[in-house]
Amino acid sequence: MFVGVTADEGREHKKQELLGLVSLLSASCFLYLLRRSNFTDEFLYGGGFSLIALMAGVVILVAADSPPRILSAVLQTRLLRCFGKISYGLYLWHWLVVRSTSFYYLGYWEPWAKLVLAIGISSASFCLIERRFNRLKTQFSPRKTEYESGPPFVVIEPVASGKPPSSVPIPLAN
Repeated sequence: MFVGVTADEGREHKKQELLGLVSLLSASCFLYLLRRSNFTDEFLYGGGFSLIALMAGVVILVAADSPPRILSAVLQTRLLRCFGKISYGLYLWHWLVVRSTSFYYLGYWEPWAKLVLAIGISSASFCLIERRFNRLKTQFSPRKTEYESGPPFVVIEPVASGKPPSSVPIPLAN
């Protein structure tokens, strides 16, 4: 038969479940560290930042491979999509804002004021500069031919027959 569930699919499903669980654990640990640690903690400089990078890598791996519904819902929120658009500008501008501005009179709120300023500058940079270049990028990029957009055929492989998959293309009807 051509239809069936193989042992590989079962293992793949278990691997996805395990990765999802590890991703949830990583995200939870990250949120805990975000709430409980200070940027001057020795733990962060003794491997904590590497641990955070590893946890972020696991979350990104799961998000890119086969995201669980909850992760998809969180990553598709309007706020995170907006930050995704301005992220490069935020990367470029944040250090300039942090090093060259001072809101000492705000006390506890100074870092938050710097964050708001960096987000504002990054948003302006995106709207006034990056969008124009993104339009140019699509205008001058080479056009895909019909063949590059995908072959006009489907490969059907037997699943449970135990035979090696066939590589003979079956043309689609137009």
